[in-house]
Amino acid sequence: MVVTGSTQPVASSKPVTLISFDVDGTLIHNIGKDANKLHKECFTAGFKKVFGIDTHIDTIPHHGGTDPLIVIKVLEHHGIPKAKALAKLKEVEEVMIRHFLEHQERAGLGLETLPGVEKLLKLLQGRDDVATCLVTGNLEPVGWGKMKALGIDHLFTQPP
Repeated sequence: MVVTGSTQPVASSKPVTLISFDVDGTLIHNIGKDANKLHKECFTAGFKKVFGIDTHIDTIPHHGGTDPLIVIKVLEHHGIPKAKALAKLKEVEEVMIRHFLEHQERAGLGLETLPGVEKLLKLLQGRDDVATCLVTGNLEPVGWGKMKALGIDHLFTQPP
């Protein structure tokens, strides 16, 4: 069994239960005037660089959407045909990831770990019959960057 995560390797011949966690709304939530600010800036940077559009994700209802779906929906909202948006999606994602990595020191701004999350992850980390991972609509570096910024990335299972 191989599971991606953070620091605890899992290599076992006995059954292991995989417990997956979503990020936004499950492990963490947005707080204050800067709620999820860097992540939102990443979208804006991608729209501007790739399509020359100065916009943000709050132009559409986006709660629960994956990052790629949000990109497509915002671009469609601004009159970009879905086919054109899809054709340049990877380029937008690359800009988003680059922006996130260049500003990752601000990844925790406007975010907070939900009550009990750290305690639960520590409890699960101590078990040899459990592996933990993230399942999120965030682009992977963004999801893990949020975990790192909030100090809980090391509590997820690492591959052996």
